[in-house]
Amino acid sequence: MKKIGSSNEKKNDVSNEVNEVVKIGEWKEKHAEQVEKKSLEKYLKVLSFNGLISESRELLDHLSLSGPTPGLTLRFKTLVKEFSSRLEKEAPNLSRSLLAGHEITEKKLKAYRNKTV
Repeated sequence: MKKIGSSNEKKNDVSNEVNEVVKIGEWKEKHAEQVEKKSLEKYLKVLSFNGLISESRELLDHLSLSGPTPGLTLRFKTLVKEFSSRLEKEAPNLSRSLLAGHEITEKKLKAYRNKTV
């Protein structure tokens, strides 16, 4: 029979706490990305369809100049998500095709990042 508050329980509690520690730099980076993503989502939702197309063209211009960066990748993912959600109502097949193209592009971006690292 274990006593409440035994040393084994205390060791397990400390061990669990250590496993849950997050580096402050990683947390700040992840938090900033989440804030940016929410801001982008709100911005894209208020744009007209033509506005989304203009944003896409601008994003493609940036990508061709600088290559994929974390910020541009986030913009890309958010744009595809917004296009897909709008198209789902009007053209479900086109929406699925867009998502399939997005998955292929994600794989290519990962391969590109692995090559440059």
